[in-house]
Amino acid sequence: MFRDDTPDALYFRRGVEPGPSTVHGLGMFATEDLPIHYCIEIAPILIFNRSVLDQHYDLHEQYHMLMDFVFGWPGGLVGVGLGYSSIYNHDPDPNTFWRFREGKWPALEFFTKREIKAGDEMCTRYRPNSGELPFLDEKEASRIGVKLK
Repeated sequence: MFRDDTPDALYFRRGVEPGPSTVHGLGMFATEDLPIHYCIEIAPILIFNRSVLDQHYDLHEQYHMLMDFVFGWPGGLVGVGLGYSSIYNHDPDPNTFWRFREGKWPALEFFTKREIKAGDEMCTRYRPNSGELPFLDEKEASRIGVKLK
């Protein structure tokens, strides 16, 4: 079901590049037409306890930008994805998705959710449940009856 044309590659990126986004600052864009369930990227991830970020906030009394770029990891941990993983913008109806790869070399694996045309921005969903997002997306706003500007 999920294609990986180079199964021996530990980490890779292909068919994508960063660029200016109308969604938010930078975004990821397809450089070629990509089929459904195509593995775009396997990004290494640095895993740590969320308390590290909370302690930084308590010690310095200021928000740290990493708080916006962590992925929830199993076991109550969080991780900062390397590679392009933190550049994919959020969309409540994304054209890509990610999943965890555990083991000796943990990573985030990014796949196309449907066919994507060259030049299209590739967005993912930051959390499976919109209620867990640190902001309101269209799905959560609709669910709770709030109008977004």
